[in-house]
Amino acid sequence: MGSGGNSMFLSSGFYQALSTPPEGYLITDATLTADFAKAVKAQTGETVLGQTCYTRADRQELEAFIATTRASNGGNWKLVDVTWLPTGAYPLTTNLADLQPGGGPSSRATPAPAAPPASSAAATARSAEADRVAIELRQREQAERAAAAAQAEAERRLAIAKADEELRAVNAQQAQMAEAQLRKNAEEQRIFEEKQRVYEERQRAFAAAEAKYQAEVKAAAEARRKWEADVAACQAGDTTRCAPAPQP
Repeated sequence: MGSGGNSMFLSSGFYQALSTPPEGYLITDATLTADFAKAVKAQTGETVLGQTCYTRADRQELEAFIATTRASNGGNWKLVDVTWLPTGAYPLTTNLADLQPGGGPSSRATPAPAAPPASSAAATARSAEADRVAIELRQREQAERAAAAAQAEAERRLAIAKADEELRAVNAQQAQMAEAQLRKNAEEQRIFEEKQRVYEERQRAFAAAEAKYQAEVKAAAEARRKWEADVAACQAGDTTRCAPAPQP
């Protein structure tokens, strides 16, 4: 059996001669487990995240273990059957007695089914083993999900930090542009006010010069009229009013 994502891949039981005795029914043959992963990849296209192979003393115990495994994990995993038979193995449907000379299996093959039905204690042990495997797989799945969630959270925080940094850079640039515009506006206002001041001073100077000129014209006109009156009086015999003509 093996897990990939939320799927559990199961192969049918088979007879297999083992060169190394299993430890607690767990087969540690790396070649065997690697071949299983390759078979899953070839048949489903999915990658097995972890795989384990188990054995039992006889066919009945093995079939009971397979049934218990399916019942224990069907609610938490999507069970996917794959066809896999290692080199040198025989399916459980094969009668080993027909394959061996002398009517019996080889010394290295798994014994042909001859044991009596499993006892209640054996069934309990098989159920406990199946539960242990299910718990182990669930814990592995939870750890993988937690790692994926932690990675996603780290990427989210990194994206937020990057967005904040970019926003601060944009705000700083806009603040600089606004400050430069304010300085430009202030300088333009100063130049305008200076031009306005010069213009007003020139207007006042012109008005003063115009007023002075008009006053001089008026004074000259008054002097002319007085002179003309004096000339008339002089010609009439009043010599006290005889005087030269005023200069313009």
